Amino acid sequence: MVQRILKLRCESLESRHLLTQFGIPWPEPSALTISFPRDGTDIGRFPSDLAANMDGLALDMEWQEAILAGFQEWARYANIEFALAPDDGSRFGTLGLAQGDPRFGDIRVGGFNQTDVLANSLPYGRSVGSWAGDLFFNTTPGLYGEKAADLQTVALHEAGNILGLADNLNPDSILYQYYSGTHQHLSATDIAAIQALYGPRPADRFEITSNGSLSTATSIHVRRMEAETTGEITPDGDVDFYRVTVPENATAAQVRLEAQGESLLVGQLDIYHEDGTQFGSSDADGPLFNDVSIDLDNPPGGQPIFIGIRAESDDDHEMFGFGRYGLEIEFFSNFPGFDGEEEDEGDDDDDGPEIPDDDFDDDDDDGPEIPDDGFDDDDDNDDFKSVDQLFARVGLIDLETQANNSLETATVLTTPPGFVEGTRYEAVGSLASTSDVDVYRIRSSDSPDPLLHLDASPVGSALEVGLTLLNTAGETLAESSPRIDGHASLVYSNVAPNTEYFVRVTRSPTNDASEGNYVLLADFGQENVPLEVIAAGTLDSTETEKSGQLHVGTTQLFQLSFSVSAEDPHAEAAVVLQIYNDAGERIFVTTARNGQQLTEYVWLNRGSYVARLTAITPDGEPIPNMTFELKGAGISDDIGPYPIDTTQEPQADAYGGYGTGGYYDYFFEWCSGSSSFCFYYDPIYDYWYYVYR
Repeated sequence: MVQRILKLRCESLESRHLLTQFGIPWPEPSALTISFPRDGTDIGRFPSDLAANMDGLALDMEWQEAILAGFQEWARYANIEFALAPDDGSRFGTLGLAQGDPRFGDIRVGGFNQTDVLANSLPYGRSVGSWAGDLFFNTTPGLYGEKAADLQTVALHEAGNILGLADNLNPDSILYQYYSGTHQHLSATDIAAIQALYGPRPADRFEITSNGSLSTATSIHVRRMEAETTGEITPDGDVDFYRVTVPENATAAQVRLEAQGESLLVGQLDIYHEDGTQFGSSDADGPLFNDVSIDLDNPPGGQPIFIGIRAESDDDHEMFGFGRYGLEIEFFSNFPGFDGEEEDEGDDDDDGPEIPDDDFDDDDDDGPEIPDDGFDDDDDNDDFKSVDQLFARVGLIDLETQANNSLETATVLTTPPGFVEGTRYEAVGSLASTSDVDVYRIRSSDSPDPLLHLDASPVGSALEVGLTLLNTAGETLAESSPRIDGHASLVYSNVAPNTEYFVRVTRSPTNDASEGNYVLLADFGQENVPLEVIAAGTLDSTETEKSGQLHVGTTQLFQLSFSVSAEDPHAEAAVVLQIYNDAGERIFVTTARNGQQLTEYVWLNRGSYVARLTAITPDGEPIPNMTFELKGAGISDDIGPYPIDTTQEPQADAYGGYGTGGYYDYFFEWCSGSSSFCFYYDPIYDYWYYVYR
C-alpha cells in the first residue's frame, strides 16, 4: 500500500530540477572539436565499444561521417564551427580544460550497452567537467543499420542537446523526445532555436569583397618562397579564388588546402593559368581526411597562377560543403641533393626536379609525404598515439625557462569563459629543461568552496610533473604525491576567500624526460548546482549501516555528492558507499572520510539498485556519531527509441514512473535498518512518500 502524506518539513527540499542544464552556449562555439577515442577507453565502469559495433554495419557512408554530418547540419545555420581533433585515450570524464584540451576533442564520441535509449549526451555545463559535450551511443546489437534507427538522425538530435537545446514534444523537430524515423535536416523551429543561442552563421569572415571569379581573385604575396592565407567556404555554393605570382627562381611548388583541425569542409583545390586554363585539380577524401595538396613541376616563373577553392562535388559529402580552411603555397628552388643535371632515384619526370620528402603526402613517391595524423583506420592505435605524434611535430608549447620561475614573475591566470570568477583556472605550458620551473598566480572567489583541487597532466611526452601550492609568503601549503602515470594532483582543504595562491609546476626528479608539455587545472570546487538530496542521516555504534533502493527509469550518467562528518572533527572514521545492481553485483564503491565531501560520477542503466552505506573505523575502534548526506542527479540527456502515442492514458511504469507511455528518470526509496516503513523521494512533484511493507 502506498499513500501520499504531507510533505516532510524536517529539511528544505529543492524543487525537481535536472542537473542537465540547457540554454548555456559553449564559450568558443566557432572552435569546437570532435574526437573518436579508441575502443576500450573507459566510460566510467564501461569500456567504449563503439567502433567494434559500428564497423560491421551496412551504412550509406562511413559511420564516423554519419555522426559528423549530424553535427555539421547545426553549423550550417548558426555561428558554430566543428573540426576533428586527435584523442589520446584518456578516460571519459578525466580532469580537463573546459574547452580546447589538447589531449582530446571538446566533444568525445563513444558507446556502450545501455537500456531503452538510443544514445546519451551531455550539454556544456560548468559543473560536469570534461564530461560536457560527450556523446555515447547505445551499442546494443541491432539498434542501428538499414532496417533500424538512422545513425545520422540520432547524431543530429544529440548534437542539438550538446549545443544546449533541450528536448521537446514537437514531432516536426529533430529535438523531439523520441525517435520517430529518419530526419536529417533541421526544421524552422530548430533553426530559430539554435540561432537564438548562437546567432546565425555569419557571412564569410575572411572576405572584404567577393573573390568568386578569376577576375576578382584575392592577391596573396610571396615571402621567402611561401604564401599563405585563411578563408572560408560558406554554405551557399561559395567559391574562393586567389592570385599569386610565382617567383622567378621557382622550379617546383606545392599548393595545400588545409582544413583538418579548422573545420569539416570537404573541399576541392583547382590550379589555373592566367588565361583560365586548368592545370591541376584534387579534392579531399572526406571529413576525416580533408587536407588536399597539389605538386607543381616548373610553375611559370614571374607569372601569376590562380587557385580556386570550392566544395567537393560528390553528393556523398554534400553535408560537408562549407567551413574554414588554410591555404599554403610553398615554392622550391635549388633542392638539397639536386644539382640540376642528375635526377635522384625514383624521379620519373624529366621536366623538373624531384620534390624532396617533406612529410606531407602518404602515397605519392613523386611528392612530399603526409605524416600519420591519428585518423588512419588501418592502425588500431592511431587515435591513441596521435596526440604524442602531434606534439612531437609541434614540440614545446612554451620555450621559456626562467620567465615565470618565482612568485614575483608568476604567470597570472584568469578564469575561463563560462565559470564564476575565481572558481576555476586553466593553463597549458611546458617544462623546457630539467631545471625549468613554472609558477602561476590564482585567486579564490569571495565565497569559495573550502577545497582547492589541483591537477597537472603531461601531454605528448613521458614527462612526470610535481605540484606545490604556496601562499603569498612562499610557504608550502600542500604538495602532490608522485604517480606512476606522470600526473600530479593535490587537494587543499583550507581555502580562504578572495585570497591569492601560487601554484608551482616542476619536473619529477626521478623522471628521465628532460622536457615536455602539460595541462594544469585549478578548481575551487563545483558551483552551486541543483543536486537532489537522495539520502541523509546518521550512523553510530548502534546502527553502523543503512541501505535504500534507487530506481532509475532511463539510462543516465549520475553526478553524486557524498559528504561525511563526525561530532569529533578529528575522529578517524569514514563511510563506505556501495551500489549494487539487481543481480547483486557491486558496480560502484567510494569512501568518504570524516570531514570529506566527494564528487563522483556513475552510469546507471534502467533498473533498480541498492545503495549501502557502512560506517568504518581503523582497527575496529568504536563508531562515533556520524552524519552523512548523499545528493545526486542525472546529468545526461537521452533520446528514446520509440515514438509515443499522446492519445493514450498515462501508464504506470514498473519502476514507479508515470507518464504518457513513459516513466520517471529516477526516484529513491530509503529504508532504515529492518524497519517496515520506507520513504521515497519523487523528484517530479518534490514530495516524500512512505511505503508500508
